[in-house]
Amino acid sequence: MQKGEKTMPAAIFGAQAAVIMLNRAFNDISPQALVYANQVNVAGSTQESIHAFAVAFGKSFASLSDSALAHRVLANMGLLPDTDLLLGVIDYLSVNREARGLVVLQIGQILSDQEFATGFMAKYAPVAVAWNNEVTNAYTFSATPTNTEPSNAWSPTDLMAMAAGREAAGALTTAVSAVATATAVATALSAATSVSADALASANNAVNAARDAAAAAITAADQYMVLALQTLTSNSDDNQAATFKTSAIAQLNIANAATAVVESITVTAPPSAMALSPASQLAAYEDWAVEPVGVAVQLVGVEVDFAIN
Repeated sequence: MQKGEKTMPAAIFGAQAAVIMLNRAFNDISPQALVYANQVNVAGSTQESIHAFAVAFGKSFASLSDSALAHRVLANMGLLPDTDLLLGVIDYLSVNREARGLVVLQIGQILSDQEFATGFMAKYAPVAVAWNNEVTNAYTFSATPTNTEPSNAWSPTDLMAMAAGREAAGALTTAVSAVATATAVATALSAATSVSADALASANNAVNAARDAAAAAITAADQYMVLALQTLTSNSDDNQAATFKTSAIAQLNIANAATAVVESITVTAPPSAMALSPASQLAAYEDWAVEPVGVAVQLVGVEVDFAIN
């Protein structure tokens, strides 16, 4: 090899190189083909857009301390043990808290240029060779359309989003059941010729439980939306979170309608007949995948298929 040559092919530059470096540094993975293509598209073609992508990528790891993040990325790049470098990176991350993803990308790019380093930087030359080979191999993997699974684990934010998705689906299932019960009770009362105090009390409990369940489902959907927006692997979890939110709001509206029926009824005044829209039925959510499937458009591992009546 002649001085000035690099093991990383010239074809790997710009957004392609940035996406690969960030995935390798933060997660030690090579993303599957669809995820990789999506991330390259999001990163864009300008230095500004690539830097913005790096910043957003880093925000997925906001829960990690500067020290933990420094250990993570330097280990993934093959730069540890190196106490002086580690302390320096921790300090650099601490003063660039809002742009830690860009800091990591810069480290990856600097390391890539050290294959022929001399003097005090010479110790990084073999690490740079290994890093460039790693980036090259990762690019080959991710750019191959038949690779529909990542080479390793998912990011912490992806996993948190999945957990939030399970909570949101569970909350919505509870809301649908509670609202269905409240609707049936209110409809039965509205058709009755007389109502006992016990029946009215039971109906009030049912509609209050339905409203509480729907409100909890809205809160769970909101939490899911926050985490889903932070993932960069696909937009499917974002869309699913929004659908959960829409359904939860619809359930709350139905619960409020049932409440209005119950509140209009007294034990001394016969209720008037009042038609209520039945609560929607939710598709089964008992079998949530522990891990997301390896298809970018279906991050959380289930399909949303329910209608609001």
